[in-house]
Amino acid sequence: MIPPISMAASRDQALSALNDFLPKVPFYGQKRNRVIPGHEDVSRLSGALRHRLIQESEIVDAVLHHHSFQAGEKYLQEVLWRTYWKGWLEWHPSVWADYKHSLKAWHDGADDRAQERAVALMEGRSGVAIMDFFAQELTQTGYLHNHARMWWASFWIHVERLPWYVGADFFMRHLCDADVASNTLGWRWVAGLQTAGKSYLVRASNLRKYCEPSLLEAHQAGLERLEDGVVEAWPASYLTIPCVETLGRPTADLSRWVDRRVGWWVHPEDGLADQKPLQKANPVSVLCTSRVHETLGSSVSAPSPRYRHQVADDVRQRVLSFMGSGDRVPTVEPSEHWMESLVQWASKNHLEAVLAYRPFVGSIHDQVTDLEIQLEAAGVAIVWVEREWDTTWFPYAKKGFFPFWKSAGQQLQARQISLTS
Repeated sequence: MIPPISMAASRDQALSALNDFLPKVPFYGQKRNRVIPGHEDVSRLSGALRHRLIQESEIVDAVLHHHSFQAGEKYLQEVLWRTYWKGWLEWHPSVWADYKHSLKAWHDGADDRAQERAVALMEGRSGVAIMDFFAQELTQTGYLHNHARMWWASFWIHVERLPWYVGADFFMRHLCDADVASNTLGWRWVAGLQTAGKSYLVRASNLRKYCEPSLLEAHQAGLERLEDGVVEAWPASYLTIPCVETLGRPTADLSRWVDRRVGWWVHPEDGLADQKPLQKANPVSVLCTSRVHETLGSSVSAPSPRYRHQVADDVRQRVLSFMGSGDRVPTVEPSEHWMESLVQWASKNHLEAVLAYRPFVGSIHDQVTDLEIQLEAAGVAIVWVEREWDTTWFPYAKKGFFPFWKSAGQQLQARQISLTS
């Protein structure tokens, strides 16, 4: 058995993990690529960020308060990469639609030999021992270091010649921090589909440089398949992805809902309903949805749902504390009927409106239109709220990361001045 990985599954744990990691921030650039047991060189806050148990702005402000911009830049970039990926996918939602279509087609019609080989890799039976270790680490712990994710994705695509979207689905089903934007676009980047002329090739020399020596020494079998010059890039067909003309999402005026019969819907995209701005409108009731029903993929290993349940418990406890009454905070467990339960909850409480943070492109967002129709039929409005962080940075995420970071870096330096003045 591979030892479990410590990941913050509550807001208190996330704040504590951030505080513990702050002294390591200046060394992040030097150490972040090392894959070592326990992964102490990285913050492991990705799960808390994915479910917004902690806000990106809180992490950024803490780093800028304790360190110079230059000392914290590499870690700040890592935080902003997640924001960039989310923003880019909001501008290019067809990528997610194409991914789902391709994945369904694979499950419906891929040849038996390819499917059997894919399962062998997922179960850690590829014959390349270090890659098999990473597959087992993922399914047993729900976590992989980012460098290991890149190595394994490259092995899947460029060595085994398996479809990138099937590997991406494997990660989505097992990662505790599974994020549609970061995962989908990260796999596309490795495949050479995200940036023209750029793909990522796994190399044995890179593994020897960054992988814990004892770990690699114990997993030498098959490593010759990854030697420099052996791995050739899968011939990607790069296509320019259409960009929507506008995100077209006016900021909700919450002031009009003060002293009205409103309820909060808290879903897995944002676990900070008890924080601003949603708390401006005092709710009659709060519905917590621990996870929406998803139809893609198949089996999921224990760490991922266990982590989600821990997150959901933390969210519910904080909402209970805010509301002061358990009767006013029902929970909907994962089910294909979650939407029906939500509409029934809104009707039972005679709500005029349901307030919720707008879901990002992904499985919850896919069902937004149906939810709006059902609530409207019940005479209930739905008001989508967005965080200032997202509305600030998403407009810059239309194109590549480095133009995005050029603007972001300048604004963060100005932010640091305002924080310290």
